[in-house]
Amino acid sequence: MFKNKRELTFLGIGILMLLIVIIYSAASIRFLVKNLNAALGFGKSNEASALKFQIDKVKELGF
Repeated sequence: MFKNKRELTFLGIGILMLLIVIIYSAASIRFLVKNLNAALGFGKSNEASALKFQIDKVKELGF
């Protein structure tokens, strides 16, 4: 399959570089999604403000 050690070395280096790129891309996407969710206000803080609004509305109606 491999004629010499050099071909095997280059194949190994190529596979290693591919794995590094895939891992780096996945980490970057996770980081960007986390920051995007925080910037757009998705999450617990948004839920808390919605709950506070509902409680204020109920108090306003007199229940």
